[in-house]
Amino acid sequence: ELFAMLASAFAGHAASSSSSTWGPAWGGGGGTHTGTILQVNQKFGFIEQDSGGDNMFVIPSSCSGFDNAIPPVGTRVSYNVITDPRTGRPRAEDVVPEGSGGKGGVKGGAKGGAKGGAKGGGKGGKSVRPPR
Repeated sequence: ELFAMLASAFAGHAASSSSSTWGPAWGGGGGTHTGTILQVNQKFGFIEQDSGGDNMFVIPSSCSGFDNAIPPVGTRVSYNVITDPRTGRPRAEDVVPEGSGGKGGVKGGAKGGAKGGAKGGGKGGKSVRPPR
């Protein structure tokens, strides 16, 4: 049921896009990409890519820099692109706040980072020191 929902949402979103092919639309190859969270649902979302082309599909478990939750609309992010093994289509992976330096880049807590992510990163959560 989830797969059918994702497939139909993905197909509908791709059909409304200006590009009809995957390779050029997502830039292909490795490297880090950047973009802005455009649309969010509890189970998936889309990133508007700075490079143009189709909006990039993203799932919560791919958002390592945001406690495995899709960040709010408008948040600037960096991500890698992989081919989803279930669908054979590209999707974002290792999604972190833009400028955080890679996987797990929001030290001190992703919630603070997610709140300030659209404006260049948040303060992060408070560090708790064990009693002496």
